[in-house]
Amino acid sequence: MKYRYQRVAIRSLQAADAALAAGAHEKASFLSYHAFESTGSALGTHMGHDMGQGVSHPNKIRRFKHAAGQVGITRAVAELAVRLAPMRNKFLYPELKLNGDIVLPEAQISAAKAAQLTAQVKHVVNIVGGQL
Repeated sequence: MKYRYQRVAIRSLQAADAALAAGAHEKASFLSYHAFESTGSALGTHMGHDMGQGVSHPNKIRRFKHAAGQVGITRAVAELAVRLAPMRNKFLYPELKLNGDIVLPEAQISAAKAAQLTAQVKHVVNIVGGQL
C-alpha cells in the first residue's frame, strides 16, 4: 500500500505542475497538499501506522509527523504541516470572512508562493521515496 500512496503523491505533484503552468495556482497548492498527505500516508504505512480512509486529515498529518521523527525528517515535515494544514480547504472553497467579505481560493496564495510550496513538497516526497 505504501507504494500506492507514494504513486498518488507523485501524480499529484505532476498535476500541480500542470496547474501552475495553466495559471491555476490555488489548484496546484491543493494538489501539493494532497501529495504531502499521500506521501505521509506512504511513510506512515511503512512505519506501521494506520493511515487508511477512516483516518481524518488532521490525524494523518499528526501520524506523518510522528513517522517523520522516526526517520529523522521531522523539521521538513513539521514546517510544511504548519503551513498546509490550515490552508487545505481555503484552496478549494470560497471563504466567508467575519466582515462579510468573500475570499476566492486563488486569492489565498500567490502564484510564486504556490510554486515555492510545490517545490518544498516535492523535496519531502523525494525524501520519503528514499525511505520506502
